[in-house]
Amino acid sequence: MIDECFEVVDPLLGTAMACVATGRARATAYRRRRGPQATVRRPRPSPPNKLTEAALCMSGPVASVPALSLEPEFTRSHGSLYKALVDPKGARSSAPGA
Repeated sequence: MIDECFEVVDPLLGTAMACVATGRARATAYRRRRGPQATVRRPRPSPPNKLTEAALCMSGPVASVPALSLEPEFTRSHGSLYKALVDPKGARSSAPGA
């Protein structure tokens, strides 16, 4: 109903006043006039692994995997560290900031 009213009033009053008269948002009117835009979305890059960051920031060789969780660059808890080692794909969704 609003679309038909808007189409009749728009040529007479202009887009801004037709939007006020019909109660349609101006952005909606311009978006519908423009038509659908074809957008190509690139896949998001995977975030760096927190375990790798912690290993690179250690001052010496890595003695054990749990020792990595003591590094300040590592933001996971001990439980999520072991979960990531057992199931790396499942643990990514529960990572902080993901």
